[in-house]
Amino acid sequence: MSGIEASLILLIAANTIISFKGFKDRNFFDTFLFDAEKVFRQNQLYRLFTSGFLHADWMHLGFNMIGLYTFGKIVGFDLTTIGFWLVYIGSLFFGNLLSLYIHRHDEEYSAVGASGAVSGVVFSQIIMHPENEISLIIFPSLGIPAWIYGFAFIFISLYGIKNHNDNIGHDAHLGGAIAGVFLTLAMHPSVFKENTWTFFLVLFWLLIGLYFVTRFPDLLALKKYNTLQSRTQHERNRPKTDEEELNELLDKIKEKGLNQLTRKERKRLEDLSKK
Repeated sequence: MSGIEASLILLIAANTIISFKGFKDRNFFDTFLFDAEKVFRQNQLYRLFTSGFLHADWMHLGFNMIGLYTFGKIVGFDLTTIGFWLVYIGSLFFGNLLSLYIHRHDEEYSAVGASGAVSGVVFSQIIMHPENEISLIIFPSLGIPAWIYGFAFIFISLYGIKNHNDNIGHDAHLGGAIAGVFLTLAMHPSVFKENTWTFFLVLFWLLIGLYFVTRFPDLLALKKYNTLQSRTQHERNRPKTDEEELNELLDKIKEKGLNQLTRKERKRLEDLSKK
């Protein structure tokens, strides 16, 4: 067994075991998922890594692992096993860092999945072999050029960011893809000379996507981008009673658990409990 095959089997096994644990144990899931407030304000930086091994459901896990195995073999062959690991881990972290920046004002944002890391691997393969055909799982006999797949991936990611209604880090897809492109270029600079036009086209649209999600979040109508901004003008102007605040906090604890309260909410709960 080659080094890249062993690495892929190890990653797939780790993702499957940890995700399954998260499916069964909500406290475990909440402890290790990507939580913007806990990473940004409580310095729980480990979540930038651990969230990449949790998934929302079996379908989410399955799609990521199929993509990882399919594209990982090619990337590992071209960049060596060490190069593959650099792309995978680097894309995982940069994807989550982008999510952290986008949702730095959103105390309720959370996400899970290896999608950022897998996106980096996918785009690493795309810029090295843009002429390769990629078959969709639902249409295995229909192959599309890798560079077209890359463009579709970018627009689907932006759509996912705009219509965020799940626990999947769609913005991490974009960050991971960007990291995968630059890390591949650093390790395999000949791709720039061999596939110049494809490299520029893919990079151009990735950076356009990055520009819009970081500079114009309201244009994408990011849900929960800022919980304060989501309230109506009337709600902002009318101060809540202590009873209303307490009821909201208790409802959140009942729905999501005590560990999902932000530091500010925990302090407020303590103050209200003393009254």
